[in-house]
Amino acid sequence: MAALAALCLFAGSLQVSLPQTQFTLRWQHSIEKIEWAEDYEVAGAWLHLSQARIRGSGAGMEPPDGATLVHGVWNYRLADPWRREIVLARSEFVPDYELCLDGICQRLTHWLPIAAGPTTVRACDARRFAVPLAIRPLGSVFARRTMFSVDRNHAVVAELLNDHEEHLPLVLIER
Repeated sequence: MAALAALCLFAGSLQVSLPQTQFTLRWQHSIEKIEWAEDYEVAGAWLHLSQARIRGSGAGMEPPDGATLVHGVWNYRLADPWRREIVLARSEFVPDYELCLDGICQRLTHWLPIAAGPTTVRACDARRFAVPLAIRPLGSVFARRTMFSVDRNHAVVAELLNDHEEHLPLVLIER
C-alpha cells in the first residue's frame, strides 16, 4: 500500500500530521515588520517551494535576483526550491508563524505551543501514528499508545488505546 502524502509538524515530543499536500507558511520579519509568505507542495519525502512573496524590503531582506515587484509585493522562485524540512525558531516575543491550509490561515499555536521549542515542518505519511502527548487516561487505566491526528476541520483529535485497541476516556494535562 502506498503511503499518502501529508504535512507533519514536530516540536519537542509533539507531532501533528495534517492531510495536506499544499500549504503556505507566513510570518512577519521581527525587525522590519514586513510580511513574508512561501507556498509549498508536498512531493513524496520533499517539500517544494513553488513561490514566495515579500511585502517590501528592508535591512537584510532583499528579494533574490529575478524577483518581480507587483503591487508592492516582491514575487520570486528560488533556484533550488527543494527542502527535506524547514526548521522554525519560534518566540513568544514576536507574532507566531501562520500556516495556511485550503485558504484558511492559523497561527502555529493552533497545533503546537511555542513552549514546545523549535518547530520542524516536513513531509510524512498521512496515516495515523502514535506519539507522546500531554494527556492521560481518566482513572487508573493503562494506555498502550496515543493516537494523534487532525480531522477535516483541522481540529486536533487525540485517542488513547489500551492493549485491546479499545478507546479510553482521556483528560488534558496542564503543564
